[in-house]
Amino acid sequence: MQANEQYSQPQPKRQAYLVRCWQEIDGHWRYTVEPVDGRSLPRRGFSQLADLLAFLQTTLPGESS
Repeated sequence: MQANEQYSQPQPKRQAYLVRCWQEIDGHWRYTVEPVDGRSLPRRGFSQLADLLAFLQTTLPGESS
């Protein structure tokens, strides 16, 4: 099973992630996100903040009215 397929599975009501942000010597920011709630999913890395936010938007459950 590929990593992308793992994230498309139904998600629990509560999810916890560790997000790391750091600035490289060249001035560019880097980001990683990894689940810390017991799920065995891989850490993901991003070189653009927009990509990190897009990932979280597709991974986190939508708001329900």
